[in-house]
Amino acid sequence: MTYCVLIPVYNEADILKEKIGELTEFLDENAPDYKIIVCSNGSTDETVSIGQGLEHERVKFISIPERGVGRAFKKMVEEAECEKLVSIDVDLTSDLEFIPECVKLL
Repeated sequence: MTYCVLIPVYNEADILKEKIGELTEFLDENAPDYKIIVCSNGSTDETVSIGQGLEHERVKFISIPERGVGRAFKKMVEEAECEKLVSIDVDLTSDLEFIPECVKLL
């Protein structure tokens, strides 16, 4: 893996599957040497079960019981097997072209 995309989530059951699908499609086409790590931090909706269903060789899902985005980042960094780390929000409101550009800059 060249880089990992870190995505903290909290109660994102409504959009998680769709947005991870959009992100993997984009990355497959534009920057294919990646792994996505999603970490739920204290979600109380169906985020955890949906996230577990999304796991495959390119997507890793982690769940921690405590709320806090900082805790989620700490856990994702500990679990990452990549030297280059990029973070993005699950709603994908940032320009996805940011990811391959960021990886180049790293």
